[in-house]
Amino acid sequence: PKPLPIPLVRRLTTSHNRHSSLIARHDHRQQHSHRHHRQRLSFLPKITTLAMSTSTTSQSTVVTSGILGGDYAGLSATFSSKTGELVPVPEHLVPESMIEWGEIPSSLETLSSEDWIGDGDDTELAKELERITISVLPEVGCGIDNLEVTKKSNRFSHDVSRLESWRLQQPERELVTIDRMGQQLDMETIFQIDPVVDENDKTCPRRLHVSLSIDTPKETEDPVLSKLITLQVQRQSSPHSTQGTAWSGPSYNSGGLDARSVMNTIGKDIVYGDVFAVKKMKGGGDPWDLVSDTAEMDGDAMGILEGKWTKTVISPENNDVDDVVEIQRNAGEFDCDENTSIVTIRLPQNIMVRYGRGVSRETKDWAIEVSHLGTFAADGKTRLHRRISVRSLGGECVSTENDVCNWCALGDISYEVEVGSTALA
Repeated sequence: PKPLPIPLVRRLTTSHNRHSSLIARHDHRQQHSHRHHRQRLSFLPKITTLAMSTSTTSQSTVVTSGILGGDYAGLSATFSSKTGELVPVPEHLVPESMIEWGEIPSSLETLSSEDWIGDGDDTELAKELERITISVLPEVGCGIDNLEVTKKSNRFSHDVSRLESWRLQQPERELVTIDRMGQQLDMETIFQIDPVVDENDKTCPRRLHVSLSIDTPKETEDPVLSKLITLQVQRQSSPHSTQGTAWSGPSYNSGGLDARSVMNTIGKDIVYGDVFAVKKMKGGGDPWDLVSDTAEMDGDAMGILEGKWTKTVISPENNDVDDVVEIQRNAGEFDCDENTSIVTIRLPQNIMVRYGRGVSRETKDWAIEVSHLGTFAADGKTRLHRRISVRSLGGECVSTENDVCNWCALGDISYEVEVGSTALA
């Protein structure tokens, strides 16, 4: 039977009613103090919540995303969901000569072409996102003048997908989450990062794209994360989608795609930028570029997250800031040990993924957190800030008229921003 449409807005409202009440019960007086204190924290970023629902039952206005749509070219690498270690490109995709010389690539070159598909020209109509992904297979010798590619097409249809977007106004940073239910629960988290000026003095938007899948075998069992997490570093090569034809190859080469065209599309900053910290880690460095050399030598990379932070919690119930609280983070809070079921892994590009029971402080349900650590300047000072998406699975299910709620499988989702109270040197 065809699954029912996902009543996105109602689900999120239900989730955050429960979330808000839990916070309120935690310490009413403390929250009142923080709300008052919030007016004096001039360095807090301004946040806008954008509902980009693909659900036909949603009453939200569809808002155009700044980091979805058009052509995005970049590099794609996979990492272990247990350890965070980089997993090289599968050998069946690599020429034998590369395997013999021990030169198996750590990443693939990719092009993502994204279109908003819908009837009519009204931007307020619920539309579906369609993505065509071209991946270039490794090649050597004369093969680099006629590269082979694989092509994959995905459409995030109304009845099984959820899209949400949150945007920082200062600095301008967007975060998009895309969840889709199929044989597995596929989750994507996309972070807007600093743009780059290309070789033609054109400013190109950039993004980090984190993808993973989750199995939910039985209600009595915890979800199981896929073995691999995919991280893509991409820059926009065109604001208009070419539906993958940008990498069909130039006419002068009889339609063959060559390595030079691929590199020019991706950009030298990504191709030669050690974006997955391969060279850095071989030299004993840390995958995060925000970790100081001293912390690397002392083995205290996670110390960057210690100290006082101001956390802004976003409520989709009113598309506004739900609360602002101060937290004191101690050493070892994100460490993995035998006494906790939480797994914490750090990936290049200052990405952190945490999953297990206890990730969300407001619920004991199994949850997964994907976050990006960056910096921003305000009041003449530079501070750390962490953008966080949290999905909680296994919570209370709200029945529908037909007693079927396929959308419950997508779980609850929330967004938080943490800002370090101490300015960086």
